[in-house]
Amino acid sequence: MRLKTVVLPVPNMDAAVAFYRDVLGLAPASVSPWWSELDTGGVRVALHPAHPGLRVALQLVCPDLEAAVAGLRARGVPVEGPRVEEGMDYPTATLTAPDGATVVLEGEGR
Repeated sequence: MRLKTVVLPVPNMDAAVAFYRDVLGLAPASVSPWWSELDTGGVRVALHPAHPGLRVALQLVCPDLEAAVAGLRARGVPVEGPRVEEGMDYPTATLTAPDGATVVLEGEGR
């Protein structure tokens, strides 16, 4: 697996984009009120408006999603999916880390 995206819930998109751009020097790849991405030279940092239940999320790309899900389930980890969400062309599976972070496993379907 390799890390693809870290999603950070932010209370104020404009302030968050300004901080990561102007203070940390990360170049915005895209900016909108609902989803912004910053270029870190490899791993995407995505900003999403905070709302109840949204926590930090990690998106990992798996060369063999079915095997990864089977391995997790064999260890007793509850996993939702795999499934292909509407509008997407690759399968994903989701689990929750002990700290409450969402972990999305993405198949290499692109």
